[in-house]
Amino acid sequence: MTFYRRNLPHWHPEGQVLFLTWRLYGSLPAAVARAARTARNGCATEDKDSPGKRFKLLDAALDSARFGPRWLADREIAAYTEYPILRGAELARYELHAFVIMPNHVRVLLEPRLALAKITGVMKGVAARDANATLGRTGEPFWQDESFDHFR
Repeated sequence: MTFYRRNLPHWHPEGQVLFLTWRLYGSLPAAVARAARTARNGCATEDKDSPGKRFKLLDAALDSARFGPRWLADREIAAYTEYPILRGAELARYELHAFVIMPNHVRVLLEPRLALAKITGVMKGVAARDANATLGRTGEPFWQDESFDHFR
């Protein structure tokens, strides 16, 4: 099993299907992002503040797409995100089970055959380069730096 920690812990057991979520840079209000950091650091003191419940709040805020950029709602920008996801599966970098592109985030269900950091680096890098070029943005982050992942 591969394990590493940045802001989030990442466990990648070999042969397991992973659920990944990554979002556009600036797509969550600071208060929601802070609540998520507190939850993932295990600082909950009451059931209502449990990490699971805080994650549900974070997820709901992301799904509502009421804050920050919504560039992925544009079909052209979404296509820049879809292409590397499908291409990676064609190149057998992973077995792709499902994916969805939301207005401000992406969710992917896959079984990696390479290191996940390499897979997401390519997916996010290709999409960011092409989307930023179309949007006339240079030197600005497109994606939030870290992805969320978990396995079952």
